[in-house]
Amino acid sequence: MGASLNLIHATRHRWRYRIFCGDNMDWRRFSSDLNQAFPSSMWSFRLNQAASSLVVVCKADAQPQPQSDLSQLVWLRVRAQLSHQGIDVPEIPLSPTEIVEPTTVERLRLRWFSSPARWFVNGLSLSLSLSALLTSLAIFVIGFVGLFLPLSPGFWLLMLASFIFDLAINLRRPFVEVA
Repeated sequence: MGASLNLIHATRHRWRYRIFCGDNMDWRRFSSDLNQAFPSSMWSFRLNQAASSLVVVCKADAQPQPQSDLSQLVWLRVRAQLSHQGIDVPEIPLSPTEIVEPTTVERLRLRWFSSPARWFVNGLSLSLSLSALLTSLAIFVIGFVGLFLPLSPGFWLLMLASFIFDLAINLRRPFVEVA
């Protein structure tokens, strides 16, 4: 498999790339090349050699171009620095890109603070879920002991405990999933 530079996540001022290039990359030289390509007065970047990732951040007050041009500029500069290392990166990325719009992030944050009724239902769901988990644990212990006693419904108690455990998880699911 050849080298690739994949944009994993992008926001207005931040881009996260995953670099697949094998073991032939000099990370120190790449870091010094990036220092020249992205001056610290306008840009900052973070390399993670273990994860083969690069995060480039544009300082908000130093944004000279529109967003689409800025994303293209960042990609071209990173690709050029990889070319200096002798790593040929194709034009088309091989993995999907996740672009997060600021309105989506703000909407997720404000949703929890907008409704006290949601807080109440969340607390009620939490207390019901915890009581169901404790009940499930008690029934499980009784059922487990019942497995070893003759003519006792140990198996059926274990089945009931697993059903109650599943119910407890389903009670919490709407409050722990990211919408």
